[in-house]
Parts: sequence; C-alpha cells; structure tokens
Amino acid sequence: MATGEGRVPGVGGADRDDRGDDYGEFIPGGGNHEFSTGNQATELIPMYNPQGPYRVLVFGRASDPRKGVWEAARMIRLLRAEGIDVSLTVRGVPEEKADSTRTLLSATAGHEVTVKPYHRNHAAVLWDMRETNLVIMPSFAESFGLVITEALGAGVPALAPDSSGVGRFLRSRFPSELTEDMLVEQEYTGLVRPADWAEKIQRQLGDQHGIWRKARELREALIADDTTWLSETQKLVHTIDNLRRRHE
Repeated sequence: MATGEGRVPGVGGADRDDRGDDYGEFIPGGGNHEFSTGNQATELIPMYNPQGPYRVLVFGRASDPRKGVWEAARMIRLLRAEGIDVSLTVRGVPEEKADSTRTLLSATAGHEVTVKPYHRNHAAVLWDMRETNLVIMPSFAESFGLVITEALGAGVPALAPDSSGVGRFLRSRFPSELTEDMLVEQEYTGLVRPADWAEKIQRQLGDQHGIWRKARELREALIADDTTWLSETQKLVHTIDNLRRRHE
C-alpha cells in the first residue's frame, strides 16, 4: 500500500511507460494518508489455454533493471528446463529497440520471447491479458504496481513481490487463501531471485483452474472493497482539507 508523509502518491499501471508509480506533490505541513490504488474492475477475461502451452506476460522497460524483465527471461529458462512448455511476452519496449531486445531476451530465456512496443491504448493491454495464463511483476523497489490490480480487475491471475505496494495492499485487505499464491517473498530493495519466482509460476501453471478461480474471487473482493478512484480521491481530498484547516 503506497503511503507518504506529506505527499500525494501517484500510481501508474499498464498504460504508463514506467509501469510503476511515483510520489507527487508535497503537501505543506506533512501528515499521513494511506492512499491505495483505485481498483476499477474491467471486463472478466476468460481462462486462457489451461493445458498449455503457457504464456507469461510482463509489462516494463527492459532498459530499467528495477522492472525485472531480464530476470523474467531467466525464469522462463528455468521453467523450460523442468519440461514446462511456457513462453514470455514483454510489453513496453520502445519500438526502435524491439528487434534487438527480442534477440537478447530470447537468448536469455533459451526460447523465443515476444516483444511488444509500449502502448497507451488500454484495449491493447486487455488484449495481451486475453492471451496469457499469468501476469507477473518481477520488480523491486516498486512503490505500488497498478498493473497487478488491473490484471486482477479483469480476473487474470497475477504474481507480485510481497514487499511491493500492491503486495502489501493485497495482503492487508484480503484473505490469505486468496492472496498467498499471488505473492512472492522478496525484500523491498532486494534482488529478484528467478528460482523463487519460477517455483511460484510453476505452481500457478500447474493449477490453472484453481488459480483462475482465486483471481476471479479476488476480482469480486476488489469490487466489494469499493476501492475506486472516486472513493480514494474523496479520502485524499478530506485528508488535505484537514491538513489545511490544521494550519490556518
């Protein structure tokens, strides 16, 4: 859950180039406001090819080491070494670097990686999710990570660090039986360990019907939680008004 003392956090998702989030404007006088992402459920995406071959989807710039794109390719190599027919799709590479990035990522994964350019059209992101078994966010020092709630808002299974903002949000708001399979133990600024992630991915791919059921239940829980952009903005405005009145 993104928090900030005297700051208004901003969040980013699959329709932002950085796929992460930043802290925004400083509020004079300080104060704490727990600002969780606005979870707006989208269409319910049907389960994709539960018997495989499997597809794993990651959003993020390959040039940013925090996003874990190269570690994702190493996860695919580990999984394929275990005999699992799985491939990787990366969305967010600059178009002029797509070919060179594809070549290098494919060499790292030991298998052809699909590389797609950054796209602001949210419909393109939803289309990517329609053709995936799992959305992963193998990043570190991620203050939120809206792409995970976007995936879950569509009923698509996802995997995130438990130390990320979205990891803390899910763990604090919802039952562990729904969230534990969606989280990887990882220090906030710690290295992404491909073996740990590959183990979690393998578990999800091996129980597609079960994990898609949990993703749909989480989607319903997100809707029932009523954490929307409107509700969170109203809470934030209320907090700012209180801060200003305190210093008048």
